[in-house]
Amino acid sequence: MFLDEVRLEIYHSQLTMFLDEVRLEIYHSQLTMSLDEKFNKAAEDVKNLTKRPSDGELLELYSLFKQATVGDNETRELAALRYRLPE
Repeated sequence: MFLDEVRLEIYHSQLTMFLDEVRLEIYHSQLTMSLDEKFNKAAEDVKNLTKRPSDGELLELYSLFKQATVGDNETRELAALRYRLPE
């Protein structure tokens, strides 16, 4: 029984060290990635989401995509959009 606990503790510490190394490698790769590489990775990550984002999250993702690919919005606001319909 005692040996099993020791083995389990050793396994746990080895697993923890391995995960720390993986986290450090991921962090390091993110530091050394260019902006284009980070953008492309983020675009791929979004394509591989396991569940559909909410409408608000999709809108935010789209706005970030447009900002990164097109830049600031330079078009004029339509006059019809300035006024709210009466409630």
